Amino acid sequence: MGIGTRPPAQDGGIRQSAGHEERRRVRTTRVTGGLLAIVGALAALYVWVVSRRTDVHLGGGFEGEGEDLSVLWTELPLVVLAGALVPAGAWLLARRVLPLRARPAAGLLVAAAVALAGAALLLWGLDAWTSTGASTRPEGP
Repeated sequence: MGIGTRPPAQDGGIRQSAGHEERRRVRTTRVTGGLLAIVGALAALYVWVVSRRTDVHLGGGFEGEGEDLSVLWTELPLVVLAGALVPAGAWLLARRVLPLRARPAAGLLVAAAVALAGAALLLWGLDAWTSTGASTRPEGP
């Protein structure tokens, strides 16, 4: 062997294959977590925007009654941040706690189910929270 050449792999290239699989798993986890963060943030933003509470705070009340534009810099960033962090965090936690190396597809499905359950709980809680302040809007003709 010359200088700068590597000896052939003694394990028949298995080590390189395992390294490639690990890189692919990490890339899949990162991309899926990022997509879940984007979708979660958009879903939380949608639930917040269509709520009656937000409508009242942004001037939908009778003659501006209940208008409070401070929700744009207090509630809105927190809603979007929670929408991004909860599904992605649930996904990453499930991938770390339940690696299931013997069956990677099963690990992906379990992590996806945990992330969807986390997102559903977040959206349900957000809807319940925004529905509690909806009584400030006047009802009737």
